[in-house]
Amino acid sequence: MIDNQAETYWTTNDDQVSGEVEIEFPEEQTINYVLLQEYITLGQRIKSFNIEARIDDQWQTIGKGTTIGYKRIVPVESVVTNKLKITIQDSKACPVISNLEIY
Repeated sequence: MIDNQAETYWTTNDDQVSGEVEIEFPEEQTINYVLLQEYITLGQRIKSFNIEARIDDQWQTIGKGTTIGYKRIVPVESVVTNKLKITIQDSKACPVISNLEIY
């Protein structure tokens, strides 16, 4: 998901339609946009998601959306953090995220 490889992805077990993944950066980053991509070879699956940042030892929602599809760029509240959490709330089948980038 963060390895710049088009054929790798994060997913859940086949019977799960929700899940979450946490990313920890080596140092704090200023984040204004989060780019998400599904592994579209397996189809568009994700129906809703949240993006949270760890700020002052608490998770704060900074963005959310519905479908992701091939690519979704989500403008978020500008934050400085070293941890992000992507929570897939619902999907048509097990969610499959192939890429995550921050700007």
